[in-house]
Amino acid sequence: MQNKVEMSDSDKLKVQLLKSVYAGKPDMLKTTRKVVLGLDALDEEEQKKIDSIKANKDLMDYLLSVLNPTVNGNEEVFMVNDIWFQINLKDKSASDAIIFMKAVEGQRNFMNDVLKSNVNRTVLEFDFSPLKSDTDNLINIITRSLILSSVETTLRGIKVLAGEEGETLEQLAKRLEQNSTK
Repeated sequence: MQNKVEMSDSDKLKVQLLKSVYAGKPDMLKTTRKVVLGLDALDEEEQKKIDSIKANKDLMDYLLSVLNPTVNGNEEVFMVNDIWFQINLKDKSASDAIIFMKAVEGQRNFMNDVLKSNVNRTVLEFDFSPLKSDTDNLINIITRSLILSSVETTLRGIKVLAGEEGETLEQLAKRLEQNSTK
């Protein structure tokens, strides 16, 4: 039994955006990682790429929506996502749950600052420091891990959706359909 991949008009627009920026351009994924993580460019050419990504409002809005998702009742059925989905608090004590909740809040604030407010921050700020309490260090390390994990997962998804240059939406749907049956 094959799963038919159906794309809404909204999804088609998102895929077209991703294709226009990333199809056949793997270096743009690395550049996007630097934008999202607040890391510096290696040279002037890379800085131009970073600036072009930051200037692309549709792309920045897309990145914010997948890296800092919030409940949106207008999403397609079964597509609602929320940043809180990534943590399971069910079996945690209240004090452990608070640590994870603070880490997710740190991730959310970081993504908002970098992608929405254009604040200069870097993921490297979430590091171990002997000047901080053990709890604050734990929150920082969990926050950093959540950020890195969500960025890498998002970049992997973008790579899959962007595909290769010249690939049509129909070819993409067929490729995704084939991958879903494996």
